[in-house]
Amino acid sequence: MFGLEIRDQSLVAVAIDEGGRIQARADVPATDVGAALDALERVAGASDPPIVGIAAARPESAAVRSVLEALKTRYAGGPAGQQVVMAGTAAAVAEAWVGAASGMSDVAHLAVADHTSAGMVRGGAALTGAHGRAASVAWLALNP
Repeated sequence: MFGLEIRDQSLVAVAIDEGGRIQARADVPATDVGAALDALERVAGASDPPIVGIAAARPESAAVRSVLEALKTRYAGGPAGQQVVMAGTAAAVAEAWVGAASGMSDVAHLAVADHTSAGMVRGGAALTGAHGRAASVAWLALNP
């Protein structure tokens, strides 16, 4: 299984096994779509990657659209209709699957780095909301 995280300045491609352990990882500049495809091919080896997850801090960004279009072209339809989730949502799902919250049906995740991100899993399913931003703390207006 393969996953992508599209960041502001880089793209991370990972190959994971059924237990969620990282088997291979490649980190490349996100603005270079060719390098993004190369990274995915490096972690995929000889197999055509079934992409199981795509995460981004800003799913609506031009960089995300460019990478998705390149994936559709390269992989015969690629992740057509693939939902890109907020990075915090992907992290919450990963924690519920194989991380600190493994086995829990309700999980909240909060991270502060280049972006503040959060994600929630409720009843074993990612909570994304009507517009995909259910746990987007970085987008909340703060009124003193």
